[in-house]
Amino acid sequence: MDTIKLSQIARNPAVAAFFARGERDNGAAFAVPAPTTPNKPGGAETKMEIA
Repeated sequence: MDTIKLSQIARNPAVAAFFARGERDNGAAFAVPAPTTPNKPGGAETKMEIA
């Protein structure tokens, strides 16, 4: 069975280019993971007042 790329199906040139870039992506793009620790020293919580 032959595989069909999404970039070949799209009729809009901008959409086809978007999918083509995704097909070429090797997944090695630089990314910074979101922090999982509190940003404040000691893990202090911030309470928001609703006015």
